[in-house]
Amino acid sequence: YIAALPRGTMDLLPLEVLHLIFQGLSPPDLLRCERVSTSWRNTLTEAGKHIWRKPALLYEEIHRSSVHQCGASGLETSSQWHSWLRDRHLTRANWHSGESSVWNLNTNGAIAYFLRFEDDNEDRVIASLSDNTLRVFELESKKAKMLRRFVGHEEDVNCFHVGRSNSGDDVVMTGSSDGQILIWKYSDASRLHAFVPDNLSPVRCVQFDANKIVSSNEAGHILMHDRSTLQEVTFFNKHKNVVDYFEYAGDVLASFSWDRFCFLWDMRVGGGDPVARLKDSYKLYSGQMTGYTIVAAGKGLTVWDARNLSAPQAKMAHNNAVDTYCVQWRPSAQFGDCFVSSGSQGRIDVFFREGESVDTYSMPVHSKRDVYSVRFGERRMVSGSGKLVVCDFNPADAAEDEVEAEGGGYEDVDTDEDEDEDEDEDNEDEDENEDDNEDEDEGMA
Repeated sequence: YIAALPRGTMDLLPLEVLHLIFQGLSPPDLLRCERVSTSWRNTLTEAGKHIWRKPALLYEEIHRSSVHQCGASGLETSSQWHSWLRDRHLTRANWHSGESSVWNLNTNGAIAYFLRFEDDNEDRVIASLSDNTLRVFELESKKAKMLRRFVGHEEDVNCFHVGRSNSGDDVVMTGSSDGQILIWKYSDASRLHAFVPDNLSPVRCVQFDANKIVSSNEAGHILMHDRSTLQEVTFFNKHKNVVDYFEYAGDVLASFSWDRFCFLWDMRVGGGDPVARLKDSYKLYSGQMTGYTIVAAGKGLTVWDARNLSAPQAKMAHNNAVDTYCVQWRPSAQFGDCFVSSGSQGRIDVFFREGESVDTYSMPVHSKRDVYSVRFGERRMVSGSGKLVVCDFNPADAAEDEVEAEGGGYEDVDTDEDEDEDEDEDNEDEDENEDDNEDEDEGMA
């Protein structure tokens, strides 16, 4: 109806009426209204927070899975609500279009096999590397700092899982090609325990909770150990090839194997047959199980609904000749389900699926190198090959020029000796500056 009104009619309405109209609009519509005219933009900009607060909270409710879900609670002024909502909306628009700022974190050639954000904090990323270490990085704008390094494995660190110990401290467990699982105190990278779950077979995945440790290996076995005693409790051995990844929730475990099967297991029944077998056409390298949705990564993505396993719910791929090594997906009320996958030939593929419709694009940011891991959040994506590539989708960073590819942004944590050397250098610089100042004083005299 508004579009059919004569030009300028809305400007004749009292501010109170305009406020009521604007309060009923969705966040994207409010942001579009800002671009209609100067008077509308001024009205929205100068309005009290009652105009912006409601759509901002609505937006937060819709995207409750966001890592910023607590970000709106402390906002007070209209400009704060406005900026928060605008940045949030534009970030999602950048995600949908693929517009981002790309910068690299140099790992000195070490391959990143597995990535996670620290407690969903997109400013900290944890990476298991082919140089036998696990590292924690703090990501700032176009630079990074290594916070901790876990050293103790003799071969590649393929996987890790961070959780809480029974005493309340955060611990991390790492699985390696050396066949060991090491248990560390997360805060200071000190080693607590070590054990060999299955005759030194390379460990491909490890997860744990308060009672058990679950691991899979290259022999195709899935093992469950008691967390307190480290004694084996359950053994699953129906896969015929490498079990690269698994996830479990409650008593159900989904395993993804090179034998082309995804098995669903009842974890209460040790050593039995899987309760369901999902067969794919290719090796399965990774997957995800969330609710009733199971996503398997082989060549492209296969999506299953656990309530109806007679046929896949969907298949998505850019190129069936490309292996898909990693996948992450999350539902989005605005764009539909968002899937991000990484694979061979440097590919990162992004899919937005809503019903039967799929929008997709690729991000060629790894120069044909195999990309073994990817992780994304609300405003940032990190992927790993022989380096870590960071893609920032928030408006301020996405508008900036791309940073030069190799080398930038990697800082080692200073040792005590390094800090002492830095202090000595600073003192020398201060002495030199004092000498220069004395020379200048003499010259002026």
